[in-house]
Amino acid sequence: MKILLLRPGMGVIPNTIPPLGLLSLAGYLRDGNGHHEIRIVDCRQLKFPLERAEQEIRAFAPDLLGLTGFSVEKKVIHETAWVAKNVNPKLPVVVGGPYATASHENLLKDANIDFVVVGEGEAVFKDFIARFEIAGMKDEYGDLQSFAYRGPGGAVRSNTQREFIPDLDSIPMVAWDLIDVEAYFSRKVRASMNLHRKSRRVLPILSTRGCPYRCTYCHDVFGKKLRKRSVDHVLNEIKYLYQHFGIKEIEILDDIFNADKERAKAIFDGVIQNEMKLGFSFPNGLRADLMDEELVDKMKEAGVYRLIYAVESGSPRIQKLMKKNLDLEKAKHIIDYTARKNISVGGFYMMGFLDETEEEVRMTIDFACKTRMHTAAFFILQPFPNTEIFQQALDRGIILPSTDEEGGTHYNRVTRNISNIPS
Repeated sequence: MKILLLRPGMGVIPNTIPPLGLLSLAGYLRDGNGHHEIRIVDCRQLKFPLERAEQEIRAFAPDLLGLTGFSVEKKVIHETAWVAKNVNPKLPVVVGGPYATASHENLLKDANIDFVVVGEGEAVFKDFIARFEIAGMKDEYGDLQSFAYRGPGGAVRSNTQREFIPDLDSIPMVAWDLIDVEAYFSRKVRASMNLHRKSRRVLPILSTRGCPYRCTYCHDVFGKKLRKRSVDHVLNEIKYLYQHFGIKEIEILDDIFNADKERAKAIFDGVIQNEMKLGFSFPNGLRADLMDEELVDKMKEAGVYRLIYAVESGSPRIQKLMKKNLDLEKAKHIIDYTARKNISVGGFYMMGFLDETEEEVRMTIDFACKTRMHTAAFFILQPFPNTEIFQQALDRGIILPSTDEEGGTHYNRVTRNISNIPS
């Protein structure tokens, strides 16, 4: 079976890190099963417009097309599905990733999209492929968990959620051989979430999935239970990337890498003991009140030179309302300690929470200014469908569209004001 996994291109997201989701799907699907021909096309990295994506689909002539993307990429996902059906009206199109997980019902209103993988994709996609080879487009997916599709008459069928993969070590290494890794080191692209990287030879990894916290604004792609790869499993991947590709840096993209401090320390002990001369960055954010000075010291010794602390708000009231409940006093202490260790420190902040006042926004700005952090990024809250804050706003009578007709969700300007601050 010929399977094309494609990440559409779009100017909204400036970085072009390798598509870890598609690479992991491919690695999991082909593990012990060599009868699929899988191709990955990263249109974002290749800067392919829709016309070129169409050429790739036509040239490969897949039996199945898989698309992925964030909610901010919804417009180009639907456009790519339309292009695919224009090439071959009978080509099955399946979509996964954050947008699919948050908005699968709206996504399936598009006649060009046939199936949706909801949440963690590897096991679901593998089971779907096995079923699809037998059933094709027939309505035989009612018991396939974490899966959505259109039934008779076009009615959307959304199945119950599947248990997440408990043992992350059972997932094979992502299929690095299916992309041109060297192309991501080019000067023509920024293949990193880290704006302050020291080398172009940088690759990302994920060492955990899920998060035990219940922040009201956050997605639920990987669940609310922290699952961890073993220390050896993580170190083996770092060694592979270091030795096979000659990388100079690793960026760790976990939602909450430091939730298990002892494990985090053990990983960096392993880096130090193996004498891997690498730089490390954490562009996706760490939880500041879970850090301690010993972990910061080990990170520094192992090569960590840049990290972000996700603070979100300097208001204790807003911290409680959004259910992050960050200890701001501990956060300030560890931010300042990290900076004193000559690690570049950034902060993530949001404004525009439900009922937030102008005074509370100023508290957030003041918190950032009174720490020793080197950079601070301020974003406008966007209440995405299937998040608690989205439902809270609806319960207040605030009308929020479940789709963005213009395809223009932004984090740096107000598009959905649910605060007490006039727009």
